[in-house]
Amino acid sequence: MKHLRSLACVLLSLALVGCYPAERIVWSPDGSRALVIADKVYLCDGNGLLSDANVPLSNDKNIPVIAWCDDSRRVALTGTMSLHDWKDIEPILSEADKTWLTEAAEAIRADILANYADDLGKLVSVADKSGQVLRLARMYLRDRRAEGLAARLGPKWKEFVDATWDVTTLSTAKVTDKGLQVETAIYRSIDRILSVRVSKGSNVIAFTSQRPGKGDMGVLSLWAIPADGSGPAREVASNTSWYFDWTSDGRSLAYAASKTPGSKEGQLGAIECRPVAGADGRLLKDFPAEKPLAGVIFSQLARVRCLADGGMFFSSSEVTLPATLSDMPGRGSVFALMPTAPTVVRVLTRQAEAKIPDVPDLFAVSPDRKRLCIPGGKGEVAVVTLASGEVQELVATPPDGGSATKPAAGLGKLAVIPTWRYPDELCLLVPAGSPYGSPNRPEVVLFASPDKFRCISKGWSDAVIESLTK
Repeated sequence: MKHLRSLACVLLSLALVGCYPAERIVWSPDGSRALVIADKVYLCDGNGLLSDANVPLSNDKNIPVIAWCDDSRRVALTGTMSLHDWKDIEPILSEADKTWLTEAAEAIRADILANYADDLGKLVSVADKSGQVLRLARMYLRDRRAEGLAARLGPKWKEFVDATWDVTTLSTAKVTDKGLQVETAIYRSIDRILSVRVSKGSNVIAFTSQRPGKGDMGVLSLWAIPADGSGPAREVASNTSWYFDWTSDGRSLAYAASKTPGSKEGQLGAIECRPVAGADGRLLKDFPAEKPLAGVIFSQLARVRCLADGGMFFSSSEVTLPATLSDMPGRGSVFALMPTAPTVVRVLTRQAEAKIPDVPDLFAVSPDRKRLCIPGGKGEVAVVTLASGEVQELVATPPDGGSATKPAAGLGKLAVIPTWRYPDELCLLVPAGSPYGSPNRPEVVLFASPDKFRCISKGWSDAVIESLTK
């Protein structure tokens, strides 16, 4: 298992705090418009014309997560609101959360009164807690159990007085030519929401949440909630991957998961499917047991994408055990579960796999299932034609230069995850000097082929472009 944990470090090459790329240009299912998450959220048409979508960004660390409904008229989106008082935090917490948070806070309080000298971090009760837990504990103690703490802490008490928490919200909104009109705030949580998908028929919204924990990614879990807010969010699975998908009938969720409690990377896991909605599209009262579909080495960055024919693509690493360290794979790949038989097949040829960039976990499959887009950690982008295995490099690895025949070098990091607008049109961010963009700054491009592409961002301000590249 030591070797598998080494492999996990490769799979987590982009999972750095605050540096993970985002889906910042999100096209509607009909391809008519996109929401562009830049210095604020904009509405963009197919020609690149931007209009203000009326959603200011609270800060750079809480970029909204947006998912379109299948009618291309409404979206589910996340937001944040800063709360200062424990009385506002408490109703959001589950009974289990309230229990462990108050127990942790009481232990910290007793430790401060008995042992505090000059550094909270030296206290046994604090040393094994995340910064997030300590911040919530400060709010609880300040508002409910402050007796004696101010005198004991001295100037350090100000950290308790000023403590706040950014609560994550999940809402639905209409998309009009004038921007976003928020309809209903259906969920609030102390946890961060990482990915959102709306079911076929738009009756259920599923999302992955991130609970603070040891390591960069914390603990992830998958949830589902009625889109009209008529019921609470319910956990579908714990210890899951960041990305998941609805099956084509809109009734089940497909995802990667590990059965090892609190597992991160390098554990055995599975691609699973669990029914959560009925024939009417509504959330089921009771979820049937999950169905394991394929065994994998678990990664929190694994991506699952379901296809219209009932099959699915997923990212994973191919491992044959026992194996020496030199035989372990250096990167992941993309595989398919076939709808006609319970079998897993390779999507990429060995030759194509050797040429693709290094983050196949962020693959995007074209709607017609003919091509895959695969990005790299330094901003590289390649497209693979599945029938032939041909790999077309759109953005090269730095420090290569750009020319009329060779793509420009990447931005140095992957800032925007490429997405498909249509089966033959990929939306991506290209660096300065790309033959598809501009010589002096990065641009957003709709790419079909080297002879058929459109740069849609030349009318965008430098501030918008700069915010996309951060």
